[in-house]
Amino acid sequence: MIIKNLSFLNIRKTKEAHYNFSPHTNIIIGKNGQGKTTIIEAIYLLSNTKSFRKKHNQSIISKNKKELIIQATNHKNEQIKIKFNGKIKKITINNKPLKKTTELMSHTDIIYISPEETDIINGYRGEKHKYFDRAIFKTNKQHIENIKKYKKIL
Repeated sequence: MIIKNLSFLNIRKTKEAHYNFSPHTNIIIGKNGQGKTTIIEAIYLLSNTKSFRKKHNQSIISKNKKELIIQATNHKNEQIKIKFNGKIKKITINNKPLKKTTELMSHTDIIYISPEETDIINGYRGEKHKYFDRAIFKTNKQHIENIKKYKKIL
C-alpha cells in the first residue's frame, strides 16, 4: 500500500500531525523523542487495528484525551480512518463503517518486523503461525477462509 497522506490526533505525546508522502521511498529522520516511532505506529495501527507494541493499545492515546483518530489516503484514493477510545475501534473506508477487521486488512498490505519482534523466531508455534498467517493474508485474501476451514476439520 502506498500512503499518500497521513493525519492523526492524540497518539502518545503527539497531539496533532499531518504528513504527505512520496509514492517512492520515504525516510523519517529526527532526534530521539521527536515522534518517528509514533508515525510508524500510527501507520501500523491504521492497517492492523492494534499497536505493534504489545499490550499498549490503551496507552497509545495521549494523556488526558478520550480518543485517538488516524486517517490516511492510499494510492487507490481510499480514505481509511480509525477512531479508538480505549475500548471501541470504529473503522471506516471512504466514510463507510467496516464490520470486521479482516475487511480493513484486505485494503492494507503493511507488514511490520523489528528486532523486538522475537516471537517470530523464538516464540511459541502459535505466535509464529499468527504472524505468518497475517503476512500471507496481505497477498492472498482467501487465506483466512482456508485457515477457518482447516481449523473446522481439526
